[in-house]
Amino acid sequence: MSIRWRKRPANIPDQERDTFERYGEHVIGSVLAGGFQPTAVELQNLSPQVKLHARDWLTECRDSHEIRERRLEILEWAIVLLIVVEIIVALVPCVVSHGGSRTSVPASEWISVLGR
Repeated sequence: MSIRWRKRPANIPDQERDTFERYGEHVIGSVLAGGFQPTAVELQNLSPQVKLHARDWLTECRDSHEIRERRLEILEWAIVLLIVVEIIVALVPCVVSHGGSRTSVPASEWISVLGR
C-alpha cells in the first residue's frame, strides 16, 4: 500500500463534475455498479465516456478521504506525543532535584508539580 499525499486530479468537464457532486459518491457508485436505476434523467443512460469520468471522480474523492484520514491520524499522534513529553517534563524536575530517587520525593511535591 503506497502512501498518497496528493490527490490524483482527473480531467473531468465542469458540468459532469457538478452533476457527480450533486448526487454524491454513493449514488454515482451505485449507478456505475449497475444495481441502481436512478429516476434523475441526467443519470440515466450514461455514455461510456461519462462513466469513465465518474469512475475517475470517485477515485479523486477516495484520495481526498484518504489524505484527510492520514492528516487526522498524524495530528492524533502529535497530540499523544505532546502529552507524553509534557508528563516527562513535569516529572523530571522532581527526580533530578532529589538525586534520582523517586521514593524520596514527598507526595505534596509531586502534587504541586503535576498541578502546574
